[in-house]
Amino acid sequence: PEVVAAVAEVREAAGAFGDETAHFANVWIDKMLEGKQEGAAAGLLDECVLDDNSDNCQRFEKALSKLDSLIGVGAGEQY
Repeated sequence: PEVVAAVAEVREAAGAFGDETAHFANVWIDKMLEGKQEGAAAGLLDECVLDDNSDNCQRFEKALSKLDSLIGVGAGEQY
């Protein structure tokens, strides 16, 4: 249940950046859950590189960190 909630939060947080980002995040998460995705997390969005203090960026990064702590998605590798 905790992983399901964390996945839902990442999907919702990614959705705040628009349909294209939400779609990318959904595909990436699905591949991670299937064990088919390798490499670092899709945590750093271009918008967040420019303004990492925005509420959307902070929410997304927090959600991704939570998911990383549960299933090891590589969120820590991006920093």
